[in-house]
Formats: sequence, structure tokens, C-alpha cells
Amino acid sequence: KSQDMTKTNREKRDNAIRFVMLANIFV
Repeated sequence: KSQDMTKTNREKRDNAIRFVMLANIFV
């Protein structure tokens, strides 16, 4: 289960980075 948690955290971080990048584009 630890690998799943790490993968989930990585996906959350990637999603956050995409969100910030999109926000920067729209701003």
C-alpha cells in the first residue's frame, strides 16, 4: 500500500503543478 500512497501523492503534486501552470497562463 505504501507504493500506492506514493503514487497518489505524486499524482496530486503533478495535478497541483498543472493547476498552477494553467493559472499562470490565464493570469
